[in-house]
Amino acid sequence: MTRSVASPLPPEVGLRLAALGARIRDARLHRKLEGAALEYQPGERRVRIRRALDNDF
Repeated sequence: MTRSVASPLPPEVGLRLAALGARIRDARLHRKLEGAALEYQPGERRVRIRRALDNDF
């Protein structure tokens, strides 16, 4: 039996697509932060992310 083109996807396909999207987002974030250094200044609430400038090319 075939499904029409407009029929919704089965739930397990949606879950797999969501997991794939999460993996893609994580990989992009990892690639974006690769070469970055975390700077912690005592007394500050935030940790700063500093990009290494020698990895531009």
